[in-house]
Amino acid sequence: MSIQATKFTIPSHSKEIHMDIEQEEFINEPMLQTRCNQLGMLNHREHSRTTENNFAFEPFEQPLLTQVPPDHMQYQLSLMEECFTSLLESTIPDEILCRDQEKVLITRFIEDGIKNNGQKQALYISGVPGIGKTATVLEVKNKLHFKKLDFDFIYFNAMNIRAPEDIYPFLYEKITNKKETSRIKSCILLTELFNSQYDCIQKNKVILLDECDNLYTSDQQVLYNLVDWPQQRYAHLIVIMIANTMDFPEKLKPKLQSRLGNHRIVFRPYNSTQIESILQQRMKTSKLKQLFASNTLNYLGKKIATISTDIRKTLSVCRTAIVLAREQLLRRNSFSEIEVDHIKLAYNIIYNKPQHNALQYFNAELKLLLIMIAIDIHVKGQNYACFHQVVQRMNQQQSLHHKKLLSYYQMKQALIKLSQLNLIEIKEEQMLLTKSTWQQKIQNSLDQDKLFNLEDILIQLKISIDDIKNGLSKDELFNEFSNLF
Repeated sequence: MSIQATKFTIPSHSKEIHMDIEQEEFINEPMLQTRCNQLGMLNHREHSRTTENNFAFEPFEQPLLTQVPPDHMQYQLSLMEECFTSLLESTIPDEILCRDQEKVLITRFIEDGIKNNGQKQALYISGVPGIGKTATVLEVKNKLHFKKLDFDFIYFNAMNIRAPEDIYPFLYEKITNKKETSRIKSCILLTELFNSQYDCIQKNKVILLDECDNLYTSDQQVLYNLVDWPQQRYAHLIVIMIANTMDFPEKLKPKLQSRLGNHRIVFRPYNSTQIESILQQRMKTSKLKQLFASNTLNYLGKKIATISTDIRKTLSVCRTAIVLAREQLLRRNSFSEIEVDHIKLAYNIIYNKPQHNALQYFNAELKLLLIMIAIDIHVKGQNYACFHQVVQRMNQQQSLHHKKLLSYYQMKQALIKLSQLNLIEIKEEQMLLTKSTWQQKIQNSLDQDKLFNLEDILIQLKISIDDIKNGLSKDELFNEFSNLF
């Protein structure tokens, strides 16, 4: 029998798979090596590749020198590849499960807007990341287009711009098919366009503003324009806004709140049963049963639901488990089905990050500060914490346990340390504080032991709350607050 190199590929649209929640390198080598040996697989450390912000994994593109697989082996490889592709985040199913009520409300909002040549108030959608907010709106849009409703759809993600005002040139080009680079001029032209009585806009425009909280500015003018333009008689605009923060509208000025209105939809997190249903839908029940043991997805749904409701993390664990199973098949020339052990190993590969282990070795002050920041962000549903509120939380905890309150000097030094470790980012209003400017600000106020403009200092996590929960899961200090997550 001849030996030849066989290269398995995935469709071109997913040539490079970026798993943004995966780690930069693998740890817990002895444990992973033991499990890899038990499953007959290579250790992934030797295959890992890193970038600054993500981990790129190309499991089906490495040429492997192996005997030509028999028919049943080739079928299993093909099945794995098909299931893997169906689990990519870029592969959006035709129907988003477990969101029927939300779809009805979104559909009604858009249909009413088209019927009335625009909606005077915006629709605000909120919910934690990874639970189908954007995908649900896109499904509704596709179905309405299929029903021949006449409207243009414009999608905008505020995470993809440098400054909130960049939305003006973007919208102007999308609406008029004309390019204008000036932010100010674009804003003026759009305002004139929406107020023109000559009916310049012939077709209704549905604008989806994803991550809209990133359009927040100190004067709130960008957000004001976006919810004020639909009020104009000739605008023909229907605006849908999506963010993770449930109470974001309450943080806006009254005149902006009145224009935003009361059209709101809150997406609730998935439970373990819903997670299992979503996986079954993506991989098709018949094929899934051929690849996964009966109890595997149930275990995965419960495991993920305990740490996060982000369906993207579930998909990532599943994809990694398929990669492990494929390596086992190619190495042993035998494979039955993906079992709980594959899921456990995949989970460890993804979630046992270097920074997880590092957190448990922090001193008590650093741990407490990091926990208080995470709690403040989690409880409020924002993407940042206010330093003065974190200080208050820390002092409350110290007093509660009859411990000496930390001075501002100690807190500021702890904050600098977390920043140096690249775990947090410190901001003042809309300006990112560099390490040097932040240290200078501290130095200028050490003598008085107080920080100027304390309420202006914002803290953003550069790791996820799930990372903190995993890294400190066995820590006594963290367990005192685990019920708050």
